[in-house]
Amino acid sequence: MVPGGKGTIEKWGEEKGEEWSLGKQRREAREKLPEKYDGNINTIWNQDSSEEFGDEFSENCKEAIILVAQGLDEYMALQRIEENR
Repeated sequence: MVPGGKGTIEKWGEEKGEEWSLGKQRREAREKLPEKYDGNINTIWNQDSSEEFGDEFSENCKEAIILVAQGLDEYMALQRIEENR
């Protein structure tokens, strides 16, 4: 599942190996998309829309994590209140 296949995994950790990261892969994939929407339904997914999607997805994930953490915090607080009664 790693882009570049088995060769990338075998070269992992070599000093002269090529850098690999999720951020780099995302940038390279984005650069392969057309720059602007030209009216063709096949190019509706362009660089701007992919960047906007990535930003919104990231923000929504952060918000979801915060909501889960708040819920757990409230639950633990209620449990302690019940223990002290």
